[in-house]
Amino acid sequence: MPIEKSKLNPNRPPIHSFEKKDSNFKMAWNREFREMLREHPGIIKMVIELTKKAEDEYAPDDIKFGFVTARYNKETEKWGIVAWDNKPYNKPQPLVYGRGTLLKAGNPVVDEQAGLEVILLGKSNRELKLSEGPFTRVDKTNYFKMNLKGQTFFVKKTLIGTNPGFTEFRDTVSAKKALTGLDFVKVIEPKLGFQDKNQSWYVSEWQELESAGFASYDQMMVGGINDYGNYVYKLYSEENISKYEEAEKRIEKIEAALEQVGIYTGDLDPNLFYNLTTDTFILLDIGKDEEGIGKPVRIL
Repeated sequence: MPIEKSKLNPNRPPIHSFEKKDSNFKMAWNREFREMLREHPGIIKMVIELTKKAEDEYAPDDIKFGFVTARYNKETEKWGIVAWDNKPYNKPQPLVYGRGTLLKAGNPVVDEQAGLEVILLGKSNRELKLSEGPFTRVDKTNYFKMNLKGQTFFVKKTLIGTNPGFTEFRDTVSAKKALTGLDFVKVIEPKLGFQDKNQSWYVSEWQELESAGFASYDQMMVGGINDYGNYVYKLYSEENISKYEEAEKRIEKIEAALEQVGIYTGDLDPNLFYNLTTDTFILLDIGKDEEGIGKPVRIL
């Protein structure tokens, strides 16, 4: 259960951060999450062990992706096409779609004594050539859902990436403050951001998205299949023109508020989830760099 507000140490600030001089070590957390860790000695070590076990055992089932059947390759950690319209290929073909990353949960890894459950939701293993400039965006990130005695969290573990945990925590806090006056958008609550020269971790509250009727706004502009292999309803259509126009006005307000605190909004649509029924947004994966490219956690 979440810690009662009355039990939180009033002498500790609600948000705390630490950066080690002459080092890449950076960490930030909110007070409630830190108190929870104190109540579960050894839990960080256990999380690291269980995430490693979940990674080693990750062998998700095939995904039906429209007419395509995709299969995960454990050696390359990438998805490939093994059948089209139920007709098998003699040799799997590379999956060229968006990020080239599909999200298919593996089996839960559990420590019953500690009350900890870890589920690997998916792996991102990609290189993105940007349309301008000499940049290549390399991403090696694993996404987890964790439950600790009734509290559920989203966790990102990154070995190579452009938006490390400490940076994302800091920018998410800034975004929450900037968007406080807009009741139609919610920013996912950050819990912990950590990075050093080898890896990055970002922990936030767990938020139901697709199952609660939310979809990536970017995906809703074109419709089609999302990273889960599910169909996404197309928003930009004649029957939804009024919904689309209202959504666009609200996005302009979100962008204006974020720009006031220096949050880059060029990559906003893929990270802004919209609910057609409630006309509300949820924002996640916030980046602040003006070029949309941050410093990698690690370069191989």
